[in-house]
Amino acid sequence: MKKLLFAVVLFASVTLSSFAQDSNNKAEEIATKQTEWMKENLDLSVGQLEKIEDLNLEFAKKMTKVQETEGKLNKLKQAKSIAEEKDGKMKDILNEVQYEKYQDKKSEMRSNAKEMFKNRESEIK
Repeated sequence: MKKLLFAVVLFASVTLSSFAQDSNNKAEEIATKQTEWMKENLDLSVGQLEKIEDLNLEFAKKMTKVQETEGKLNKLKQAKSIAEEKDGKMKDILNEVQYEKYQDKKSEMRSNAKEMFKNRESEIK
């Protein structure tokens, strides 16, 4: 469980720290990239696409606000909570196959982020 929490937090931290300064532009950029990936990889219907666009923007705004939170632990807790809430809503929009592929990609990205973090730590030493 601790490893999962760490991976979610790491993923959220990497995602949040890699975008532009303005939070609205940042949220829009994040949401656009997420929506484009989902459109290309999940075979979304028109109705799903509209809901996904709105959902991605809503949660990208929430995640960008997490950066303003004091303390790493608070940031991690908030990011995890937001990610779980988004997954619940995503599950209501996507079919089983789409949702599974979405989850697989998130796991892959967490693994990649964790590996990047390890590599960065070893370079520092």
